[in-house]
Amino acid sequence: SDINIASKEEVIRQYDHEVQGSSVLKPLSGETQDIPQDGCVVRPRFETFEGIAVGLGINPFYGKISPFNMAESNCEEAARNVAAVGGDISRAGFLDNFCWANTNDEKILGELVEASRGCLSAGRTLKIPFISGKDSLNNFHSFGANRPDKNIPGTLLITCLAPVADVRKVPGSGFKKPDNFIYLVGKTYPELGGSALYRILGIRSGEAPSLRKNVSRKILLGIQKAIEKRLLVSCHDVSDGGIATAITEMCFSALGAEVDITVLRECETPAEKLFSESNSRFITEVKKEKAAEFERIFHDVPFYRIGRTSAAKTLIIEDGGKTLFSQNVEMLKEIWKGALKW
Repeated sequence: SDINIASKEEVIRQYDHEVQGSSVLKPLSGETQDIPQDGCVVRPRFETFEGIAVGLGINPFYGKISPFNMAESNCEEAARNVAAVGGDISRAGFLDNFCWANTNDEKILGELVEASRGCLSAGRTLKIPFISGKDSLNNFHSFGANRPDKNIPGTLLITCLAPVADVRKVPGSGFKKPDNFIYLVGKTYPELGGSALYRILGIRSGEAPSLRKNVSRKILLGIQKAIEKRLLVSCHDVSDGGIATAITEMCFSALGAEVDITVLRECETPAEKLFSESNSRFITEVKKEKAAEFERIFHDVPFYRIGRTSAAKTLIIEDGGKTLFSQNVEMLKEIWKGALKW
């Protein structure tokens, strides 16, 4: 029900996101047309099955801890969103959109410099160039000499664009069939700084997610390859709210899941495992008979089989033999959809 995580359907439905009927994957999709997708895919020319993927990355809360990490994370989130819908990462491009406060303030200007450095670092790490962008600086209100200025938080929106070779292979984010394997691709670190969990608890410390330069691009390319080979029944990136939110959203297709997070040994506590927002992670649904081929693709990066999909409309999460969570999926979806109704 957190407003940054809850369904944006009330907003999305007010805009034309199906221009000329070319949207292959919409912001909300699936059988009930209300399951959140990572990115969108359009098919501008109907004589071909080639398409274009669009993904976005934004999280100003990380910037309050580390503007550099915020920029890296936003870039990688945009790229993850594109990879999750079959975009060709090797042909992708970034656009930056800086919205910043009073740059006459040295601290605020320094944060802008750090965010710019983070964009450069992410572009080099992921081998994705920045092809355009814009900025809107000096967003603040002055109350006069006796009161401090009111500045907006440094905010950076990253857009990623990439071609899709065959839009028919786009998996979407909702679970499709019961008794399929659920994998987590990518390692979970205790990175809760700026996370949804810490915002809700009012904690303003912790480590903001960083970019693992030796594995991030490998994971993106691996997801792209798995989609090309039709190994992924569904795919969803892990971002706001961590694994707990990602798996819950995948269950909104009216399926349940039985998940065991014991294998995530890089984290000490269930809270870190469930709600860390570490980068370079995906939840994937894979048919049992395709599991071996899927695992071969990711042999040189961290991946974990953490559960299976279920016909029962219940999400069950266990850790070390203890049940942490067991809830009806329809009830969770109702809460998620109702938070932003007006």
